[in-house]
Amino acid sequence: MTTLPDAIPDAIPDAIPDAIPDAIPDAIPAATLILCKQKYNNFEIFMVLRHKKMEFASNAYVFPGGKVDLCDMDEDVYNICEGYNPLDSNNLFLKVAAIRETFEEAGILVARNRGEKELIGKKQTDNLQKYRKMLNNNEISIAEFAKQEDILLACDLLIPFAHWITPVNLPKRFNTHFFIAKAPLDQNANHDGQESVNSVWISPTRILKDAENQRKSVLFPTRMNISKLSNYNSVNNAITKIKQSKIVTVMPEIINEEKGVFLHIPKEAGYGITKEQIFF
Repeated sequence: MTTLPDAIPDAIPDAIPDAIPDAIPDAIPAATLILCKQKYNNFEIFMVLRHKKMEFASNAYVFPGGKVDLCDMDEDVYNICEGYNPLDSNNLFLKVAAIRETFEEAGILVARNRGEKELIGKKQTDNLQKYRKMLNNNEISIAEFAKQEDILLACDLLIPFAHWITPVNLPKRFNTHFFIAKAPLDQNANHDGQESVNSVWISPTRILKDAENQRKSVLFPTRMNISKLSNYNSVNNAITKIKQSKIVTVMPEIINEEKGVFLHIPKEAGYGITKEQIFF
């Protein structure tokens, strides 16, 4: 079910059209979850390495996530979620998708046993790993899974962080909402071995350096959001500040300039840059 947890594919077409096409393809709703944890004095985030044969974001490090499935929008999800605003069902569906995709790809489940305040722990989560493949293969819906195990998705812990939409110039587009949450302390994250072939807990500054030195491939939207995360020195500081932040939707413009092709993003989005050159 996973497609692309980012808003710009790993390969930009060789010929970038100057004009917007007459029929602009709809942007597919998608959701991504940035899991973070404190390790001693380091603020770390969880990332997975996409399989090199994947259609999008191949061989790139990304946050777990993907497109919103029909099952995420089923009315049954209202009964398996905590902490949502009934007047904002779209936001709920996005959070459900982010939690489901993170469990499928990373094995971490942001959920509670019904009637409890603490998130489920390692032993219980280990026993639920069999559902990852079932969810990915559409053999069971997220609502059926939660009801069967009598758990509630902890949607209240997901904090909106960013919103990116694929440029109109591109043939396949995603409308991606990024959320952030503290990772459960005693659950083990691990990649699924199919769509993602490696995973890592890493500090934002370290992965930015690895990307700069070409040791790791990181897509533009991912890198911009990691750059914003690098401004925080702790998980608690990040969570507090992000709750107070205003989200500005970013839909990059691909513009042919005299010196090359550039991606332009709004200054108000707070990423510290407004454009970056694309190299083919």
